Amino acid sequence: MSNEKENFECLLRENVNDLANLLLSICENEKNKKVIEETLKDLPFYKIMWFIMLIEKDRIDYQLNDFIKLYGIIDNEENRKSIKNKLEWFINVKVILNEKK
Repeated sequence: MSNEKENFECLLRENVNDLANLLLSICENEKNKKVIEETLKDLPFYKIMWFIMLIEKDRIDYQLNDFIKLYGIIDNEENRKSIKNKLEWFINVKVILNEKK
């Protein structure tokens, strides 16, 4: 595996874990925290790529609402903005990946 690919995978993994940590910090329900841990922490690379491919720029607000409902996130403007910033980062990665095709 090339060093560039390893660095890319590491960067993606760190950002998914950052998203998971953000969600954990703004979730008050222990059951939902466990779901976040199970679904977003330490994902294999192929699941990270699948996650990136599912995020859509045109549907980001709907997907943001899904995150809030699915994980029982405290719904306020600050939390929405933080999650949206994370999702937009993944959308930017998706755009770059699609340009490389």
